[in-house]
Amino acid sequence: MHRHLLIAAIAALAACGNTSDSPAPDETPRKQAEKARPADPCADVALFQAARSDDPPFSSLRGDPVMLEDQPLEDNWYAKEKHFGAACHVAVMSEFFGGETDFHLIGCTLFSEPSSFDREENELRARTVLEDTRTMLEGCLGDGWVMEETDQHHKADIYQKYKFEPEGFETPYDFTADPIYLEMSYARFPGGGVPSGWQVNLQFQEQVASPAASEED
Repeated sequence: MHRHLLIAAIAALAACGNTSDSPAPDETPRKQAEKARPADPCADVALFQAARSDDPPFSSLRGDPVMLEDQPLEDNWYAKEKHFGAACHVAVMSEFFGGETDFHLIGCTLFSEPSSFDREENELRARTVLEDTRTMLEGCLGDGWVMEETDQHHKADIYQKYKFEPEGFETPYDFTADPIYLEMSYARFPGGGVPSGWQVNLQFQEQVASPAASEED
């Protein structure tokens, strides 16, 4: 169940602002993906993986707080810089779903086209970003990681998700985070945490015991 629920978090973060540049009209989807790709994407993978051990996780990557009008949005920050050629956000979901753990995450919007027009062209662009990023992750993570694929989401017309986790991954929690996931969605109308149009998002998650829950014990 958890693999569908956290899409709402990255969708909310993406709605705070998308800084990706509009592609030139004569660029192919492949050229657009290559233009957005950083010189060494494995460096960003290594940086995100190392930031899991921050206290709290990913806190070293936090930049300015996300603002809602003139007030900072609680537990939401812009990343200090772009990663994977995209704007990223850091967030915390405390005692997620009333549980005893906190979900820490950093997510990057790799592709965003909210318009439902030019559906076929935008699908090609989105799938190019999705598959190139999947190939990159497989190469950067190397052996010892396994990938799970799903193509169903009850609120998306088109959906594709690749979840990556260490081989033999175990957790003591009933409701668990996805260590890494890459997700593409298309919806004609927004709803259920899924924005309209095409979206490709990459998210790294770390789950830790909630300090608030520990204090109550």
